Amino acid sequence: MSRKSNLVPDSVDSFDCKRQLTRGKVFMHERVAIVVFEWTKTIQCGERILKIPLVKIDDSILCPVTAYNRMCRMIPAPEEYPAFVIKRNASLKTVTYKQFQSKLKRIISLTGRDPRLYSTHSFRRGGASFAFQARVPSELIQLHGDWASDAYKLYLNFTMQERNYLLQSQWPNFYNIFSDITNKHVLVLSDSICKHLSGISNMDLQAYSGARISTIKKKLDQGEINLSNYSYCLIHVGTNDVRDFSVDRIIADFRELFVKFKSLSPHIKLYISSILPRPVDFDLTGFKCA
Repeated sequence: MSRKSNLVPDSVDSFDCKRQLTRGKVFMHERVAIVVFEWTKTIQCGERILKIPLVKIDDSILCPVTAYNRMCRMIPAPEEYPAFVIKRNASLKTVTYKQFQSKLKRIISLTGRDPRLYSTHSFRRGGASFAFQARVPSELIQLHGDWASDAYKLYLNFTMQERNYLLQSQWPNFYNIFSDITNKHVLVLSDSICKHLSGISNMDLQAYSGARISTIKKKLDQGEINLSNYSYCLIHVGTNDVRDFSVDRIIADFRELFVKFKSLSPHIKLYISSILPRPVDFDLTGFKCA
């Protein structure tokens, strides 16, 4: 699940022994290989060292420990050399990302699959999905893939069987919640996207153009929103916040909003809906997980 930038360089000349893996950063201890990364996307200033253990898988042609040991026997290299090199004219040449990618696609083609659907990043995405399906704790998935947040969940692929299981196991809970809501008075607070929502019984809508999370709290502070007649409140805000603010700011604003709601109406049940972020904003904002 390692990033390609930690395994191989983009070119022979761009190899950096501090950023890419070297022979001296893979240690063997009995049946375990310890892979050491001193620099990654989340380790920019040497604030920590990432150590990833790989356990040997007996009788497996896909065992990375066995493959690495075989490579080292066939192509020995000094500790300061790149971990992955090839022999050419009695000298050692660094394996580049282009070569890695090209070789992978050729092998994929031999299996009868479409190589356009795969890349070196497929190891990272597939590794996270496989670990999740194997019930590996999320903290260990994050550690092994060196993710600083829950961003790895973007890579998870769920089978139709898993989706059916979720629906069948959770449907009674969903049904009870929705049945309860439809029999109670509901207040919807939203930005302008919900302004044309209508025709739902027992529902009142208040939509504010350009509303942010702080907008709703301000209107509560000023007494413009009366919660006394409602059992439920659905809040749909956040799109504008994600575009302009940091994750920490978004979390802080939501926290203040929740505290305000509970101080005014302790028994009201809150439901939060947000588009974080909209696809049209993704290139600008990047991934934000609050």
